Amino acid sequence: MSQTNGQNNTKTAVLAMGCFWAPDGLFGTTKGVLRTKVGYSGGTTENPTYRNIGDHTEVTQVDYKYVRGWVYPPK
Repeated sequence: MSQTNGQNNTKTAVLAMGCFWAPDGLFGTTKGVLRTKVGYSGGTTENPTYRNIGDHTEVTQVDYKYVRGWVYPPK
């Protein structure tokens, strides 16, 4: 999922990569990333926790500055 937030050229992506700690650390230190948040998505368990996620998936939300034509790694 990716969405543009208004006119300020920021976008949001929600990534499910099996665990949220590694992506949070990776993207949280990447140039252009404004903030990260971790949590749980999907599933039917009421109020999932780290020790009892039930059938949810761990996800990382990444809010980043969008620059058209930007390629990683920068040349």
